[in-house]
Amino acid sequence: MPPPLRQRLQAMDTALEALLLQLEAYDDEQLNRPPGPGRWSAMQVLQHLMLAEKLSQQYIVKKQQSLPGQLPSAGLGTWWREMLVWLFLSLPFKRKAPAMVAEGALPAYATLAATAAEWRQQRQQLQELLAGLDPALHRKAFYRHPVAGSMTTAGMLDFFRWHIEHHRRQLRECLGA
Repeated sequence: MPPPLRQRLQAMDTALEALLLQLEAYDDEQLNRPPGPGRWSAMQVLQHLMLAEKLSQQYIVKKQQSLPGQLPSAGLGTWWREMLVWLFLSLPFKRKAPAMVAEGALPAYATLAATAAEWRQQRQQLQELLAGLDPALHRKAFYRHPVAGSMTTAGMLDFFRWHIEHHRRQLRECLGA
């Protein structure tokens, strides 16, 4: 795996562990209590983040069976789409989540311990998947973000990290912190 991807994975794992450590101060009842009608609980936010990563990983598994020559090379447009995702996630705008990672796809109740264990296992699988990819695929617009479109695997990892940071505000709101 190229060193920049390894560094991104390490940064993602560090951000995840810091987030989970912060949430250990709350019990599962607090984490599963929505802050108001029609709003997600902190646990639903965590499940949303984890599900977005899981579905992205499944997409990569499916796409890796394509021939590298059939995938578009990353270029200025790819970079531009990645920067638009960063900009959108950096701003305090709210957007309705795609149905596949929205409330209907999230459990009504989950424990922090089980969610953390599943997320860590999923991250390990992602690391193994990316390490086993044909190196040529890392230079392709290989990942498809549901809103922004085609991105590189590095762009996908950046999205995951930015996505967590974007939802930190929502988590603080859920927990009254």
